[in-house]
Amino acid sequence: MPAKQHLVLGFLSGHESTWLAAALQILRGELPNAHVVISSQNSPQLAVAISEGRVDAAILRREEGALDLVFHQLISERLEVYMPSDQRPATRDSIALADLVGETLLSISGKALGGPGRGPGRAPALRIVIDNYVKRSGLDLKPSHEVGHLAASCR
Repeated sequence: MPAKQHLVLGFLSGHESTWLAAALQILRGELPNAHVVISSQNSPQLAVAISEGRVDAAILRREEGALDLVFHQLISERLEVYMPSDQRPATRDSIALADLVGETLLSISGKALGGPGRGPGRAPALRIVIDNYVKRSGLDLKPSHEVGHLAASCR
């Protein structure tokens, strides 16, 4: 009997419930005896983990600088704004980007890959998309606070 195959799957923190059941169903059909370990991290960390061989495959965003990885697009994500229901813009039927000027903003950290042995870090794909969107608008919107990932911050 062949040794049990060991597979490490990476998921964006907070997105496990979106993909985990389907991924495990596919794996049960393709590799019924595999031992699967789940690694939940932010997208830049997953890209590094795959490059270093600590994760076999992952569902993550297309990270700049991850030239040794092959990406297959599964979905397109919308940019969303979360705020307390009594905050001024939230009381409107729709919110324009200009409605957020002067508000306290929380965004993804601009230095997700920083740390010992990794240099100063670089912005993850989601932060780059947000910053470019705001820049194209011509508005002066800068985050007041930053987090490693928003999954735990928006619940």
